[in-house]
Formats: sequence, structure tokens, C-alpha cells
Amino acid sequence: MKKLVALAGALAVAACPAVDTGPQATPDPLPVVVPPDPGAPPVMNHWDPVSVDAGRAGSGPVAVGRRTRRLSVEQLRNSLPAVFDGETWRFPVYGADGGVVPLPDGGELSIYPIDFVGPVLGEADYLTELRESQDVTPTFLKLLDNAASNVCVRVVSKDLLEPVPGKRVFVRFQPSATASAAERDQALRDTLRFVRLKYHAVYVPPNDTQAIADLEAVYRAMLAKKPIRGAADAGTDALVVDAVAWMAVCVHTVTDPAFLLY
Repeated sequence: MKKLVALAGALAVAACPAVDTGPQATPDPLPVVVPPDPGAPPVMNHWDPVSVDAGRAGSGPVAVGRRTRRLSVEQLRNSLPAVFDGETWRFPVYGADGGVVPLPDGGELSIYPIDFVGPVLGEADYLTELRESQDVTPTFLKLLDNAASNVCVRVVSKDLLEPVPGKRVFVRFQPSATASAAERDQALRDTLRFVRLKYHAVYVPPNDTQAIADLEAVYRAMLAKKPIRGAADAGTDALVVDAVAWMAVCVHTVTDPAFLLY
């Protein structure tokens, strides 16, 4: 009997018309997120300032990133010997006989200026300075010019006397004395590509000359100036001028922001 009453009640409820509660509220649609304009394609050639995207006005909030820093004193102290086969910013000490004072390990007694100018460059001494300054100051750039000039003179001089190309630190490819002008140009550009890769971590394809144009311009400008004249014939000593041109390229490479900043 109870089951029949319950069934009858359910049928009565189902037969009742639905109660109109008015218009139903429409749920808010999901927001559509449109990605911002990506802008220009990535810079493929790091040495072409024309292709750098300078940004657009009103392109949205500016992303806050890490500011550019230079090498610390300790990084500079370790980097120069690493990329120049042990050579660094130093002044050899000469003895009474006019020669450099040798060390028992085969090295040369030297004074290392970076240990004296470290505090000037912002190196922390953990007494008065607990944090090293890595700002690119005029003092830092001036002292780095001195360091690059000091190192490059010895490195290039050794390279030009080294007969094995694999042992040359900077001037890797050298043309023979009887090489044609085209062969000399090829050796020059091969060396500049080697320099760009080793010191700036930028690979330059064999058919690309734009990425090494600044280095080649420095080399050819020094050749045109003929900075040193031979004493024997009062003319230009081609070998010495070539060495000075490579020293200028070396200094230009070491003082480039690609070597100093990160």
C-alpha cells in the first residue's frame, strides 16, 4: 500500500507544470587572452646593429631584467691567462745583466698590476667593502686598455714566431712569404673568424665577412698608417708593421663589450 501511495505521489509531481522562474542568468564568457605582437624576428647577426629591435612605444609593460655587468676583477684575473695560454697583465723584472729574472719553474719574475689596482676597480676586500662593484666606469676601461696592450704585445710576438699553427694563441693562420694577395686575404679572414669564435663566442660562417668587418678594418687601418719604420733602409718594415696591426686587432678584441660584458 505504501509503495502505491509513493508511486502516485511521484506521478502527480511529474504531471504538474514547471514553475517559470524568469530568464536565467547567462554566465560570463571566459576571457580571451591575445598574445602581444612578437615584433621583429630574433637578431641572427650579433654584429649588425641595423637588425636590432629597439622596441616600440606603447607595446606593453617593460620587462624588468638583470642589468648589464662587466667582468669582475677575479674573473678578469682568471680569464686573461685562460684565453692567452698563461699570459696576463704583468711587467717582467729585469736583473743586472739586462735579462728577465727567471723563476725555478721556468717562468719569469714579474709584477702583476691587477693585484695593485684591484681595489680601484671595485674588488671587495671584505674589511671596508663587502660587495664588488661591477659598473663599467672610465677607470675600468682605461686600466683594461693598459692590460690589453701589455698582454697583446707578447702574445702576438710569440704567435708570429711560432711555426706550428695549432700552438698560436691569437694569429692562428699566417700566409707564406710567397703567398698571393688572395691567399693573404683568406688567411687574414680565417684568423679573424677564429678570433671572433674564441674570444667572443660568435661563430662566423666561411662566406660571411660582415661579422668580422670591424676587426678587418682595424687591421687594414694600421697597415695603412705604417706606424714603425725600419732603421736599415729608412723604409717601412713590413714584418714589424704586420705585427703592430695584429696587436691593434688584439687590443680591439679584448676591449670589445662582447669580451667584457655579460
